[in-house]
Amino acid sequence: MHSKIFSMLKDEKRARRPRILAFGSSNTQRIFEGMHWFDCLELGIKETYPTMARCINSGVGGNTAGCMLNRFDDEAAMYKPDMTFITVGGNDSFEHNNVSEQEFHDNLTKLYEKLSALGSTLVYQTYYAFDDEEFAGTDRFSRYMDVVRNVAAETGSDLVDHHKRWIPFQQQFREEYKAAMHDPLHVNSLGNMIMGLDLARHFSLKLGTENPPFWRLARAYHKLMDVANGE
Repeated sequence: MHSKIFSMLKDEKRARRPRILAFGSSNTQRIFEGMHWFDCLELGIKETYPTMARCINSGVGGNTAGCMLNRFDDEAAMYKPDMTFITVGGNDSFEHNNVSEQEFHDNLTKLYEKLSALGSTLVYQTYYAFDDEEFAGTDRFSRYMDVVRNVAAETGSDLVDHHKRWIPFQQQFREEYKAAMHDPLHVNSLGNMIMGLDLARHFSLKLGTENPPFWRLARAYHKLMDVANGE
């Protein structure tokens, strides 16, 4: 599925670096201090391949998939990405935004069509788990994550299903889960690093080999997540 981008990364003599776009809402926008999951992806590529990728963050807090369509030309298409990570759905799930599951589905599909027309490979991501003790809308949010899974399957796109792995982690290791959250709706730097380790695993990337002590806590929590998921 990703042969195009990986062949570009393997080619040391290629004229330009492949472009990877992160397109989403506040989970994508850099709004907190520390490591971000997109940093982890970039570092994993650096540690694994001879050619670096040009990683472009185009996240905007508060965005729905409809918002992303509205700013598509200026903040996605102009970069002509070879690969795009779509991470959206939390804001769509909030009742006050009045976005139905069908509308969310249709907007995700339109994003696929527009990016595919540019020649970009798509990777859909679900979120981590929202804090079900402090946020009342987790059941509705989970249904919108199902929509992400469905669109990924319908379009033949890749899916990194963070939500599926975070739910058992939240349920079985509540204290550690809380330590990885900045607030009920966002992960902190540690949570981002846990997501980054899952991304590295998904794409068979090395990560943290150059400074293992820096990754020690995130790796410990990542192993707890594996335990929670029976892996």
